[in-house]
Amino acid sequence: MLKAIIGGAVAAAALFFFMGLQTGAFGPNRGRGNNEENQESKEARAKKTAPARARFPEDLAPAARAQPVPAAAEFAVANKPHKLAFLKPNGAPHKWQEDAEGYSEEWAAISVEETELVVVVSTQKIDMIERVHYQNGPPIDRNRFELEASIIEAKTGKVLANRTFISMPRKTVNQELYEVTALGSPVRYLTVFNWVASQARTGFNAAQNAAPLVTTVERQ
Repeated sequence: MLKAIIGGAVAAAALFFFMGLQTGAFGPNRGRGNNEENQESKEARAKKTAPARARFPEDLAPAARAQPVPAAAEFAVANKPHKLAFLKPNGAPHKWQEDAEGYSEEWAAISVEETELVVVVSTQKIDMIERVHYQNGPPIDRNRFELEASIIEAKTGKVLANRTFISMPRKTVNQELYEVTALGSPVRYLTVFNWVASQARTGFNAAQNAAPLVTTVERQ
């Protein structure tokens, strides 16, 4: 009877040991499953606690209303390129953002986290200032374009500068091409960008920005 009990115990122990080898409970694989599970749990917790990356340019919209965007970069006047974004007054991206990426790549922001300045650009207004009549051709309208631009410090929402830009048409001459019926063109991207770049490099001068910046289109 005792021999039978001992024999059964030995068999059970052998079976347990064999199963342990198969499942990795003994030897170099011991505990690997738990370690992998712990690593996966750590990665899952890290994903939950990591802050979500801000959306560009959507999350810059508060700056267009002079409100802070905490995720944006710090700004300090310096003679170097400063990352900026062009927005409409409602916070939507302005088409000049594409121009910035094409003409001024060093200045064009591509993420909220690197954006130092937001340039808010109004809709261009057009006014006919004169209609010039010709005996042997159609009349020519001379049109004046105007827009307003503001420079906002993205991180704080502080308005750093504001200026009106005016584009004037050239004068008419006695003889014009028959197909010319209008003179004048909208304020150009580079006109506003050059102002922004100058201010960001050298500092913001309220007196200098008080007067409208007027340009005249000589040829069309």
